[in-house]
Amino acid sequence: MRTCVGCRKEDESEAMIRLVLGDGGMLAVDLAGRTFGRGAWAHPRTDCLVRACRGGAAKSFKTAISTDAATLVTAVRAAADRRVEALLSSARGAGRIAPGSDVARAAFEQGSAKLVLVAADGRATAHLGFVGVAASRGMAILWGTKDRIGRAIGRPGTAVVAILDDGLSEAIARAIAIEPALLLFDEPLSNLDVTLREETRGELRELVGRLGLTAVYVTHDQEEAFALCDRISVMAGGRILQTGKPRDLYEHPAQLSVGRFLGRNNLIRVMRLSSSKSELGEFKTLDGGHIIRIPVDDKNLVPLNQPCVLAIRPEHVLISSSNANGENAFPATVREINFAGATSSIKFDAQGLILEALALDADGIAVGNQRTIILPSERIALLKNE
Repeated sequence: MRTCVGCRKEDESEAMIRLVLGDGGMLAVDLAGRTFGRGAWAHPRTDCLVRACRGGAAKSFKTAISTDAATLVTAVRAAADRRVEALLSSARGAGRIAPGSDVARAAFEQGSAKLVLVAADGRATAHLGFVGVAASRGMAILWGTKDRIGRAIGRPGTAVVAILDDGLSEAIARAIAIEPALLLFDEPLSNLDVTLREETRGELRELVGRLGLTAVYVTHDQEEAFALCDRISVMAGGRILQTGKPRDLYEHPAQLSVGRFLGRNNLIRVMRLSSSKSELGEFKTLDGGHIIRIPVDDKNLVPLNQPCVLAIRPEHVLISSSNANGENAFPATVREINFAGATSSIKFDAQGLILEALALDADGIAVGNQRTIILPSERIALLKNE
């Protein structure tokens, strides 16, 4: 068993890669295990390699590491490709592979194939039925190009190779697993302190983008999701509630659970008063009895005189010192002020309707003051009932 210098978890050495220290604190990758000297072990996952560069390897080697995460991930991927090429090259002429679609198909149908290696640019392979069957059994792997496979086995343009040897197939599968088509991050930063977590998540996003990777990131931290992801799915009870771009989900939650989960929100219980034929929906708040008007869409409407919920973010609530009488403007009393650094959270009581607003500058506002709060109609979301 070995301990990963990234996540600090123990695992079999076959599931890890060995890192060795070179000149100037540079890390090198020893996939074949043939480099002498002291080494450190890491899972070939991007998050573990990032952590290794951020201090894990330095602690193991007891010296500063000069390799950055992107360089190490690129080196690991390149080493994996070289390892596969070397394995294929050593196997040719030894009866351990069956190169070419016809020979590979025969080996697969006879049950002698342990693994089917398919070139990513082999268009014809999509029409080979046995490749699909092999993939459904977990026996087919995409790797390299026809030229790369051809050079390794001495047969230019080969798109399919059946691996006939158990040990060889396992070695190739382990090497290719280092370069997955999809990365899964399952709360990888949850054990880090706040500062290191923010630094590492920025580095992760830059790394995934620079290397052209696709990643699925699982987290309970909404700020982490907003900072890292291009698209977000909110799940509850094993069911996807809403999927979309971060800003769309934040500003336009589709239902109550999403509105509650994704950040602070003023959730206003209301009753619909207007006709479904009206383009401007009219709602009456159950607390305070205020009238709120917003543009509505038929598909989002609830039945007339049925309770529903409107949502507006605290940062979108406007505060006015004048007695404004416009649409969605209510007189309110300052109930509570909480300083939070860059902003202050101010809670208002509008005749029983409690609303929160964020202010960059709360000077001149005190508890008990009278203000007018304004809810811009374009910032209000009508949430679906659940």
